[in-house]
Amino acid sequence: MAKRQKYKQPIVNTEQMHYDAFKWCCDNHIKVYPKPKGGQFILVYSIDGVANTSNKLHEKKNYQQAIWDFYLFLYNKFKDVRN
Repeated sequence: MAKRQKYKQPIVNTEQMHYDAFKWCCDNHIKVYPKPKGGQFILVYSIDGVANTSNKLHEKKNYQQAIWDFYLFLYNKFKDVRN
């Protein structure tokens, strides 16, 4: 019987600006989530219930960091428009 591999938690580097961007996005009804696509992940973001994709594939080992970075990107893009 084969041994099961241990799950290795990916390293995610966040700073206060990531948390501020996440809070702002939540307050403005912007959500980001991964969607599996051929063994990789594509990021989907929803603004007021309308879903769009980032059109960029991410590996399993780095999609969590990509989500945090994408929240920051969306915050910087929309912060002046959605107030």
